[in-house]
Amino acid sequence: MAVLAVGAAHAKEACGDSGIWQPDVDVKYQMILTGVVDPTADLQPDDAEIYDIDLFYHPKSTIDWLHDQGKKVVCYFDAGSAEDWRPDYHRFEDADKGPCYVGWAGERWLNATTTNVWSIMQDRIALAAAKGCDGIDPDNVEYYDEGNFFNLTREDAIVYVKKIAAEAHSYGMAMGLKNAGDIVHDVLNDIEFAVNEECASGQGDDCKYYEELIAAGKPVLHIEYVSNYTMTDNSVVISSTDKPGESSEALKAQYCFKNNTGYADTFSTTIKVLSLNGWVLYCDDTVATTVTTSDGVHKGLIDCPNGN
Repeated sequence: MAVLAVGAAHAKEACGDSGIWQPDVDVKYQMILTGVVDPTADLQPDDAEIYDIDLFYHPKSTIDWLHDQGKKVVCYFDAGSAEDWRPDYHRFEDADKGPCYVGWAGERWLNATTTNVWSIMQDRIALAAAKGCDGIDPDNVEYYDEGNFFNLTREDAIVYVKKIAAEAHSYGMAMGLKNAGDIVHDVLNDIEFAVNEECASGQGDDCKYYEELIAAGKPVLHIEYVSNYTMTDNSVVISSTDKPGESSEALKAQYCFKNNTGYADTFSTTIKVLSLNGWVLYCDDTVATTVTTSDGVHKGLIDCPNGN
């Protein structure tokens, strides 16, 4: 692929005519979904412009502190599955919930078309606005591609993403599309950024879906996962149980698009462990650990204890 052209109208950290924050292509970010960012510690990585953090774990005071450090804050919540440790879990009705999300303790797929689910999501978006989030990262909107219980379709997902985006925009917040790359074209004008997991290491060619987004001047916050890492004074060695026998350098070359300059120059890539804790490796070989405190969460105590 040739180097992707980026729309000149989209300036870094700019707000468009709508006043909605529009992050720049190739923006540096950090994502932390396990643990709570510690505002008493020195913030690292200090050059990450965006922090994508859990909506429920973080109080408004911590989000305010991140703003004081010059950061934009994206708030994560689940829009396509019910998690039994969330404070609003009791609001989901039996008719809303499908099968357990295999491999993820405490989670069940949702019927995202019900009035009740939408009411809960509206309240989550309102909570994000009340806490001062600059954008939202609603997860699991690709339920149509997961063999779901409710026979939901790609078209259902497009409608759902557009509804979430409109609600977020009504509060002045940016909208991110999590995975679901094959609907990027349909929601291009409704989102300000995308969050993608593992398009570089997957079996298909899912990264291609984001070319249109990048050409429109909107970034892809891209994550690749490793199973283990070892730190030395001069380097970090990574490994993946999904790719046994692959060397650390080979893994990093794949994750960081070493053979595709267009993607390497435009995707905002981080290498993380699956728990998405404070550790992060970037493609320029810099490593950082954001200091966090425990989120105190125990998953699967109420439902789907083993993720099945």
